[in-house]
Amino acid sequence: QDMTLDRSESVSLSGDKPPPHHVIDLSLDAMPATGAADADVLKAKARYVDPETTSSIIILDSLGNRHQSTFGLLRGYMQAEANYRHRRADVAEAMVGKYAKVPLQTNLCDCGVFLLQYIENFVKDPATFMSSALNGADMRTWFDPGMMRKKRESMMRLAIRLANEYEQLQKSKADTQDSAKSEAQPAAREASEGSDRPSDPLPAPAVVTDSELGGKEPSGADDAE
Repeated sequence: QDMTLDRSESVSLSGDKPPPHHVIDLSLDAMPATGAADADVLKAKARYVDPETTSSIIILDSLGNRHQSTFGLLRGYMQAEANYRHRRADVAEAMVGKYAKVPLQTNLCDCGVFLLQYIENFVKDPATFMSSALNGADMRTWFDPGMMRKKRESMMRLAIRLANEYEQLQKSKADTQDSAKSEAQPAAREASEGSDRPSDPLPAPAVVTDSELGGKEPSGADDAE
């Protein structure tokens, strides 16, 4: 089939007249909505980083700072561990370094509570977190930064409750030890008093008189003769 265009078949993708049947418009505007979505999916799949098969270092910084040297330090540490334990030399080169796009604090004093919230959310769904972080997903709506005030208050209440529970536990242990000592003291006192009491004298040897023997010598004398 001759695919050459005639001069009369001027192709204008921006005009009202549709292009000839043998011309395919590859512009994004001309692509159907479903086709554009499928293309995005294919592109995403091509770039997708699988957390199950990818060694990675992910940095979560509530101030949004960059830590390029941290990647090098952690890679060096992991390489040293791999060399010592497994004698492998390709661990650090294969590790991917990523900055997670996490919620950021608005001051310089909420680093601790943000870190706790990062860990709490990670533990709830580590697979989703790893997939999102490695593939550059926007995680800034992971949680509301405004909840950090309540987080600080809840952590304070938790610390006070744990301190009280620890104090009660220590008091219970001390009471148990005192009770055991008080029960052991009378038994030890009785044992001590028993050891100081004089022992009973040995019974006196029995003496047999001639009258009891009927004037006869003991049978032992006959045997001696």
